[in-house]
Amino acid sequence: MKKVFWIVILLLLWEAGVRLTRVSPLILPSVSDVCSALWRGLTEGSLISQTLFSLALIASVRSSLSPHSEMTQKLARLESVIRRIFDFIEEHPERVMEMRRFMGYYLPTTKKLITQYQKLCDEQIQGENVAKAKGDIEGAIDTISLAFERMLDTFSQETAIDVASDISVMKAMFEQDGLTDDQLKPEAKTASQK
Repeated sequence: MKKVFWIVILLLLWEAGVRLTRVSPLILPSVSDVCSALWRGLTEGSLISQTLFSLALIASVRSSLSPHSEMTQKLARLESVIRRIFDFIEEHPERVMEMRRFMGYYLPTTKKLITQYQKLCDEQIQGENVAKAKGDIEGAIDTISLAFERMLDTFSQETAIDVASDISVMKAMFEQDGLTDDQLKPEAKTASQK
C-alpha cells in the first residue's frame, strides 16, 4: 500500500512540476498527456496494430529461414514472449502505462533489427561483415527475449504476491476456526479415523 502511495505522490509531483515550469512537452510530457496517449493507443487500436504487425514480421522472417536453424528457434521464442506480453496487457489494460518504453523503443528497435537481419539474409554475397552483423543480431535476439521474459515476470509478480497473501490469510482463518489437522478436537480426530 505504501508503494502505491509513493507512486501516486511521484506522479502528482511530476504533473505539477511540468505544469508549473511549463517545460516543453517534447522534452517532458505531463503524466496526463502520457496516460491520454497510451489510452488512445490502446482504444484506437494503434497499440494493438503495432504489436500485431511486429508479430507478423517476426513470423514472416522466421518462416523464410530454415525450420531447423538456430535463428528460427530464437524468433519463435521472441514471438511467444511478445504474444504473452500483449495478452497480459489485453487482460490488464490498467497496466498499459508500464508498456510505454516497450512500445516506444524496445519493440520498434526489435522490429528494425529483425528487418535488417532479413535484408542481410537476402544479400547475394555473404561476406565476413554480413556474417558478423547477422551474428550480432542473433545474439541480440537472445538478450531481447530474456529481457522481455523478465518484463513479463515482473508484471506477474504482483499477481503472485496477491495469491500468496490470499493463501496465507486463508490458512490463518482455517487455524482460527480449528479446521486444520493439528487443531481438530480429539473426538473429531477419532471419528474421522474410524
